Amino acid sequence: INARKVNDLNGSGNYQNGEPFMAGWEIEVYDIDNQLVATDITDAEGRVSIKVKAGDYTVCEVQQDGWTAVRPTQINATFGQPCYSVSLLPKRIGWMRFFNTQLAVRSSLSVDGDEVRYTWDNGPENETVNIDPFSHNPFEPTVIYLPIIGRK
Repeated sequence: INARKVNDLNGSGNYQNGEPFMAGWEIEVYDIDNQLVATDITDAEGRVSIKVKAGDYTVCEVQQDGWTAVRPTQINATFGQPCYSVSLLPKRIGWMRFFNTQLAVRSSLSVDGDEVRYTWDNGPENETVNIDPFSHNPFEPTVIYLPIIGRK
């Protein structure tokens, strides 16, 4: 599993040239039984590479004070953190990026059944908006699977 942390300066949830990568963030990997199987800290380039066997995993970032998660957009109800779900086939790599901002983009995100609720602390009177989680979401994670090429 390869992950990268981005300081999302404009809070867009998309990488823009010049947005720095972030060191010192803990990334956790949980198995299908919700057991912690691996953890690592992002390096100077905001990268972690965690080796796991083929299977289904939840990959989460540990939040830090003063930062707001922008992508992934949902807080995992089990772990209380922004997480991706990934299914890894043998000899495949799961790629993901975690985006955070220090802008006052939103103060809270909650999930209640099929309803996702975002609350912005910089909106009028702490504006709250319900979002349909099944509609198109520009912040949905993108996972790309690439074959591992062996050397002879």
